[in-house]
Amino acid sequence: MQHSDPFVTALALAKQRKGFTAPNPAVGAVVVKQDQIIGRGHHVAAGQAHAEVMALDAAGAAAQGADLYITLEPCCHTGRTPPCTNAIISAGISRVFYAEDDPNPVVRGKSADLLAAAGISCEKMSVPDISDFYRSYRHRLQHGSPWLTAKIALSFDGKIAGKQGERVQLTGQEAQRFTHQQRYASDAILTTSHTVARDDPQLNVRLGDQAVKKPVYILARDADVDPNCQLSRTSSPLTVLHGPTAPPERLHALRAMDIKCVELPADDEGMVLESVMQHLASAGFHDVWVEAGGRLLQQLLLQNLLCAAYFYIAPKTLGNTATSAFTQPFDFIQLSRSIQWRVLGQDSICYCQFVD
Repeated sequence: MQHSDPFVTALALAKQRKGFTAPNPAVGAVVVKQDQIIGRGHHVAAGQAHAEVMALDAAGAAAQGADLYITLEPCCHTGRTPPCTNAIISAGISRVFYAEDDPNPVVRGKSADLLAAAGISCEKMSVPDISDFYRSYRHRLQHGSPWLTAKIALSFDGKIAGKQGERVQLTGQEAQRFTHQQRYASDAILTTSHTVARDDPQLNVRLGDQAVKKPVYILARDADVDPNCQLSRTSSPLTVLHGPTAPPERLHALRAMDIKCVELPADDEGMVLESVMQHLASAGFHDVWVEAGGRLLQQLLLQNLLCAAYFYIAPKTLGNTATSAFTQPFDFIQLSRSIQWRVLGQDSICYCQFVD
């Protein structure tokens, strides 16, 4: 078994829970002995056992003298759970291989020293796919802001909706499924009161027979959100981010439906987006998925808060009377650090990344 093989398995395990472990990162681990994987584990949710502990428990006594492969440097501090380094030492692991340094200063570089003191080799190995996987985790810790990815569907002539904002189904089933996959892997979803009023979206994950609720945040300076909107039933929790002048009676009506209301700075343009990002980061979110109109996308991009965007291009034209996606022309191609195109069914998707 080559060194890369256990990491492929460990990454696949970590991906199973991406979007559900915040504020912790998603992690996968495997125990290998005599070229066979004898234990697998992944972190399910914050407060539950870490991937290393799950893998060691699965291996049992056979972990003695085995190797442990982990997508992320093992933790060496006490949080909601004890240090994983203690479990590794107690299990009698011979060698530890990990693919990514933990950017958390409480952990980074300290685990290897602890394990070495116990006679256990601990080696970092470069695995590009795993480094990419932890991009959002690094970004939040380094910038105090989540990795923000927006999605917007456009007609071939750059329209987002019909006349006077009438909702139009632009994309096909393949692109819609991709959207649900992205929601699933995100820690939270961000939208606006305008989008909620216009579309009354569900913004949950619907894949196969499962319907999964995600945390949803609505930007609503004036708390102008219908308490009976679909999101009050299809998200968990639902939070309205409002400004200081939001009418108290609106806030009371929202709270009566168990909708959280959080006051943040606002100005004439709406919510102060930098404060919104700080709030989302403080809530522990690494990946935030944005589903709203072109105005918010433009604002986020021009304020250097948007990390990436998916532009869904549908092979339809809506005409001059339809609603344009953007309030002003801007060249998102020129602003991009990298661009990737893919075809999903009848639709083309342009992925633009705006930060490294």
